[in-house]
Amino acid sequence: MNQHQTIGIFSSQWFIYTIPCITAIFVVILLGKKFKETGKNFFRIGLGIVTLASVVLIHPYLMFIGEWSLQTSLPIHMCELSEIFAAVALIWQRQRLFEILCYWGIPGGIHSILTPELLHSGENSWLTMHYYFQHTIIILAPIFLLVVSNMRLPDRSWIKAFLITNLCIPVIGTINWILGSNYMYLTEKPIANNPFLIGGWPWYIVVLDLVMLAHIYLVFIICTKKVNVFQSIAKNKITNYETD
Repeated sequence: MNQHQTIGIFSSQWFIYTIPCITAIFVVILLGKKFKETGKNFFRIGLGIVTLASVVLIHPYLMFIGEWSLQTSLPIHMCELSEIFAAVALIWQRQRLFEILCYWGIPGGIHSILTPELLHSGENSWLTMHYYFQHTIIILAPIFLLVVSNMRLPDRSWIKAFLITNLCIPVIGTINWILGSNYMYLTEKPIANNPFLIGGWPWYIVVLDLVMLAHIYLVFIICTKKVNVFQSIAKNKITNYETD
């Protein structure tokens, strides 16, 4: 029950799952850019509803197959929380959730797709598909909101995100202590083939925290620079139009 499983990097199975995820991100962003404002809103809300359905329906399915438990199925891993944030941010465009989603979802989703650790046995194709949908949407949603819906990351948002992440650690750690669980992998090191998983407990947590800080700042730099580029292009188009 709840046997974690990894997929070898660059294996045939890895390519089968990874390529569609990357393709889907690009296709959805390109489609979203082509819509007019009303179409963009309908498309965004539709993505949010699909994401919300994924968040909700996974639990009765896990119960049906006998895989649900307090120790493994609460949505308090960072990626599960990010999926919830993605659903809410897509449907209602909540700025605070968008900011956290950018800093958690983009790096977390990328690492989870490139170095996957399935939370259940890979023999269940529905759970495997859910794993890849979940980690694709937490990358896609913040990029969609940034590029298509023109949401923005404030200057100090990366600092707030890092502080919130570290405030979550004692809270989730206490839940793990009470339930005997391993949410956010604070009790036991993940088995994923990730180069940043260095040392035993608790040192790998310290390393991951520092890596998270670097990733958060990198996301901030990339996203804000991208926004500036789009703003410059938009201004040039307006200027050219007025000149003509």
